[in-house]
Amino acid sequence: MTVNRRKKPASVNPMKIGQSLGAVLALQGCYRAMPLIHGSQGCSAFPKALLTRHFREPIAVQTSALQEMDVIFDANRNLEEALNLVLSKHRPDIIGIIGTELTDVAGVDYQNMLKTYKRERNMRGGLAFSVVLPDFADRWNRASALRWRP
Repeated sequence: MTVNRRKKPASVNPMKIGQSLGAVLALQGCYRAMPLIHGSQGCSAFPKALLTRHFREPIAVQTSALQEMDVIFDANRNLEEALNLVLSKHRPDIIGIIGTELTDVAGVDYQNMLKTYKRERNMRGGLAFSVVLPDFADRWNRASALRWRP
């Protein structure tokens, strides 16, 4: 096996690796839409900070900002609180819940949670949907391909 060494330092374009960033950007194209990123604080803050810096104006993105204990015990509670905040503060016509790797691995059931949330709050006239965009599958394939084999 040969190892190629390069003098150039590695640089990663965040636009090419962030699925949640692409989902936020796609929802920005819809009229009165509010993207809600359900994940850890770092995963949630990255698309908002990057798009705000890129467009040089505030970008409307809501986050659930999960901590470690929130994921272990009840991630749905944070999502419900974020949905309540979005509905009371912004009153959007479309809410897109964007799942991150953390919540995907934890096994959050977005469809069931949204169904009960809409039924309990008698939510009518608005569109709320979830988008699950796992990007760890490609990383695992690359990692297994790069693993050293005798």
